Amino acid sequence: NGSTLTFYGKNINNIVFNIKYQKEVRHDLPSFKGREVTVVDTLTMRRADIKIEIWDNNKEDGDVVSLSLNGEYLCQNLEVSNKKVNFQAKNLRGQNLLILYAENLGKIPPNTAAIRIIAGDQIKEVVLNSDKGKSEAIQILIE
Repeated sequence: NGSTLTFYGKNINNIVFNIKYQKEVRHDLPSFKGREVTVVDTLTMRRADIKIEIWDNNKEDGDVVSLSLNGEYLCQNLEVSNKKVNFQAKNLRGQNLLILYAENLGKIPPNTAAIRIIAGDQIKEVVLNSDKGKSEAIQILIE
């Protein structure tokens, strides 16, 4: 892509380089169902099969959400509570986008939900906030 990596040195022996390539990470995306989408965290996972947990990590206030993974719904109109709800995603590849879409604002705006991504021994937890004007998302990169 026209990128160049150059190293200069004098009298240098036994140098080892470990170079990894990662696709460009987009933090601001077009809209989802007419709302702006902002990526708040990017997770790099080693496994293609993941478990996704969602729950209300604050006071239960009637938040209703939909979760979309790569444009397909994992759930629609889910009322988040302190009880975790689990979903499985299999055979993910490359760059993936998990979007929290607020169906309502509950009693205490904005709509907030904790998301835990589990891939083998890797566990990552992120809190997402969404309202009637924007949706927050997690980008999941599979190595």
